Amino acid sequence: MKAIAYAILLLVSQIAVSATSITVTGYGANREASKQDAFKTALEKVCGLEVLSDREHYNDKTRYNKVQTYSQCRIVDYTVLEDSTDFIKMRVMVETADRKGFFVTSPTNIFPDNLVDIFDSYQFEKNEGDKLVLAFMRHYPYHAYNLKVAEHNIISDSRRDLFLEIPYQISWNKDFLQSLDRLFNLVQTRTGAGKIYLDRKRYLIDDTIRLDLLKKQITYENAMRIRVLALDKDAKKLFSVCHAPKYIPNGIFFASGVRDQLKIFTRDKNSGTIYIKLLENDKNIHAIYIDVVAYKDCKL
Repeated sequence: MKAIAYAILLLVSQIAVSATSITVTGYGANREASKQDAFKTALEKVCGLEVLSDREHYNDKTRYNKVQTYSQCRIVDYTVLEDSTDFIKMRVMVETADRKGFFVTSPTNIFPDNLVDIFDSYQFEKNEGDKLVLAFMRHYPYHAYNLKVAEHNIISDSRRDLFLEIPYQISWNKDFLQSLDRLFNLVQTRTGAGKIYLDRKRYLIDDTIRLDLLKKQITYENAMRIRVLALDKDAKKLFSVCHAPKYIPNGIFFASGVRDQLKIFTRDKNSGTIYIKLLENDKNIHAIYIDVVAYKDCKL
């Protein structure tokens, strides 16, 4: 049922830990496009780029293909050395995003035009980091868990009502957890009030808005549910029922209630039994499909 292949690739360049001056050339259809191309080249050369390759395949056909780039650096100053209609040559000062300030020590070389680009660069880093989170977390909970279902039975109660009985066990998908670890490594910072725990691993994050964004991707509308879908022989839906696993010790998977904290419990497992009351028309059941979905899918 999995129709996804995803990987996070880390380029070999290391993130710079101090401001670095570099001369680069940018190309584009106009001056602004050339300048942005030069900025991107500077970030790539000094800091490297983290690349998330996000592709979804179905029946051997690619139906989603998108590449996001993300750099934890920002432009703090630049000087134009050569300017033309389709290219621009500049000396650019690049600094890592981990540093608290993003102005150079001596502000005498910063003019209003440069200041706008500095803020744009800072905002670009924030936006790209958020896009990276959203691009990866769109796979939660669909590919985050392994769901095992035992043989189902039809049972009756004391009032002769019939029920479909489905025992199940659910646990984390290890491949998803490995990719989640890579994601946390990309967005973590050297210091920060926010904390993410992946069992014993800890990641600091100074952007609490991004931490809240992460939490939102696994709670509320995106909370995990187990869906049971029954179809007749004509593939028409007879019923669709969503089940929320019960809160049990060592079976909650994560904790997000504490402010500025997110804890992932990678060893958690949950098991239980789904009971669905059968109606007269349900005698026409031809196939039953069970999968992991988000709570928002249960409203459809």
